[in-house]
Amino acid sequence: MPLFNSSRSFAIKQKRLFNYLLYALGEIILVVTGILIALYINNQSELSKKNRELMNSAKLVYSAMARDTLVIHQFFQESHYRVSQNFLSYLDRPYDSSAVMGRGGKINMILFDMYTPGLTNEVEDIVTNAPLNNSALANQLNAIRRTYTSNFEIDTEVKNLVFDTSKENLAYLSETQPWYTDFMLDRSCNDDCINFLNNNVTHKKLATKYYFYYTTLYKSSLQKFKRSIIKQMEQLKPLLKA
Repeated sequence: MPLFNSSRSFAIKQKRLFNYLLYALGEIILVVTGILIALYINNQSELSKKNRELMNSAKLVYSAMARDTLVIHQFFQESHYRVSQNFLSYLDRPYDSSAVMGRGGKINMILFDMYTPGLTNEVEDIVTNAPLNNSALANQLNAIRRTYTSNFEIDTEVKNLVFDTSKENLAYLSETQPWYTDFMLDRSCNDDCINFLNNNVTHKKLATKYYFYYTTLYKSSLQKFKRSIIKQMEQLKPLLKA
């Protein structure tokens, strides 16, 4: 009898251990499942947040691109146009007299005026700080950033050509013209200065070179950039509605 009682007691204990293990395993599964669900919900929430941030960044980029196209358009209509017409007048070519500032415009030819549209790195900065992923929207933003980066590199190269010509002109004036110092100090152009503007062949050659770089090459570069912006805005716009 004692042997059977002992066997029965052992079986009961084994059964209780088995049930306890099943219960513990069930609790572990529930805890792990809860953790996985919580992680999934958190990941989805974080993904949703990043997608909203990406969309907001894309909308900011679109607005900045629209401003850039307007700035470039106004630049061509105003500052660049006036400078180009002043150069044409000085080089005895047909020009728009309404855009030339008379004697003052001619005096501006001494040092060569240069204006730029004042484009900034806003678009590049927005894209750089955006939570980019593998989506079509992110790929489009990356393409836009590459366009801006490439344009600014070309823009710098062209402006260097313009600045180099301007420095060449300044060196020529300072080395050859007695009136140069007075002009630089008080912007007064005496008779010798006016005679120089009317007759100096070397200065007109430098002006022709400057005109080509600034009013032709620089303009062409900006026009190409503007067309690229407009095209990429058209590609970006449908993605903003997704």
